[in-house]
Amino acid sequence: MKKFLALLMALTLCLSMAAPAFAAGVAEDDNVSAATVVYEDDKIVVYDARGTDYGYVWFDSKGSLQEDNIYVNTGLSGTVRMTLGIESSSKKSHAFVYVYNPNGTMLYLKNDMTGTYTCELGDYEGGWVAEQKFTFTGQPSGTYRINVHNVYAPAGTRVMCWIY
Repeated sequence: MKKFLALLMALTLCLSMAAPAFAAGVAEDDNVSAATVVYEDDKIVVYDARGTDYGYVWFDSKGSLQEDNIYVNTGLSGTVRMTLGIESSSKKSHAFVYVYNPNGTMLYLKNDMTGTYTCELGDYEGGWVAEQKFTFTGQPSGTYRINVHNVYAPAGTRVMCWIY
């Protein structure tokens, strides 16, 4: 009986003690005034301090090669990161991309496939390249021109650019 009573009292004490599992207050940071709020609710705020700029161009299904430009304006300067991507319901779609900074200088897109100024997306030598990521240093802010050319789109195809 004593063991049962001791067990019952220990269980009662464990269940009646309040122990906070999470911080009760919200941390305030004065250094986030220049940041962009990505998500906010009554419990959490998520900031993106650099921001992301985005642009895309859509190519209709055609049997001939197409070309267009994406213009992405950014306030970022210095080290600029860029992701170029492609989406299509056809695995035969492909595009070649040149990137020009706001000064009009063509940027060198060094990657494992070409090592030149161009970036290849989509169907490349029998494989699918959905995106390519690049980092550029010493870049100005302003409008970047992404020249999308030699686009083969047997189905609707979207080519995208993110700058962050």
